[in-house]
Amino acid sequence: MKETSLYQTLSREREVHPEVTFYYFKQWSNYEMSEAYAHEAIEIMYVLSGKAQVEIEQESFMLKEGQFILIDSLIAHRLIAKSSIPCRMLNVEFTWKSKEGSFPSLKDLAKENDNLLELLKTPISFLLLQDGNDIATTLKRLVLELDSKGSNPIMVKLMFTELFLQIATLKKSDATFSSQLKNRNVYIKKAVEYIHHHYDCPLLIDDIAEVIHLNASYLQRIFKTEMGCTIMEYLTSIRIEKAKMLLRNSVIPITEISEYIGLNSRQHFSYLFKKETGYSPSKFRGDIELKR
Repeated sequence: MKETSLYQTLSREREVHPEVTFYYFKQWSNYEMSEAYAHEAIEIMYVLSGKAQVEIEQESFMLKEGQFILIDSLIAHRLIAKSSIPCRMLNVEFTWKSKEGSFPSLKDLAKENDNLLELLKTPISFLLLQDGNDIATTLKRLVLELDSKGSNPIMVKLMFTELFLQIATLKKSDATFSSQLKNRNVYIKKAVEYIHHHYDCPLLIDDIAEVIHLNASYLQRIFKTEMGCTIMEYLTSIRIEKAKMLLRNSVIPITEISEYIGLNSRQHFSYLFKKETGYSPSKFRGDIELKR
């Protein structure tokens, strides 16, 4: 296991404390990371308002207000925020430094708390959780302390302790915990997989519901609850992402790209593309070529 991982804590020969490397509030709008990015720091991305799409390990999640994702060290991830729904986010990144003084390490704390011990015993790439507001409050207090002149290291360690214990308790008790695709509603998983495998074909909600043997209305309802968007909004986002890839990395004529993403109408493709990105397909490709 990588030395910088959160889950290396229990087996480390040296005792460590968390050390913040980067933190910020940011409102994202019409933003898309060009490719997935991995870094050594462990990252917490908390959505304060709006929503944003997070892609990680070939999975895609719509992160909504009051939800946060904890991403382990060196796990590639990508953020996409639509212009139609700006997303205000609080990000905190941290790594490890050798223990100083008598304040207990995370390993010490795990010996005294079963929930924290259970969290650290099961290495996973990321956690996606619904907050009840405690995490947001702790993160804001942590950032406020880090921002203050003469920041108190003991206060920072105390707040990190509170944060770790809150996350461990939330993971244990929250029925909506969905750190991996297998933990998500089995019907949502099947619907998402079907969309990813058939986005290049004309698709209707009834088609997807029939394949996974579920009532269409019920599927729409649970999909919106779980994913934070409708089935057709999700399908459109996948199609537009594929169109961007084709515009960026291929010489396929723009007039033909709609056929590659399951849209029979070139006019409808142009309309959707501009609605989602703010650019026409030709302007998008032209800007890419100018940057090369």
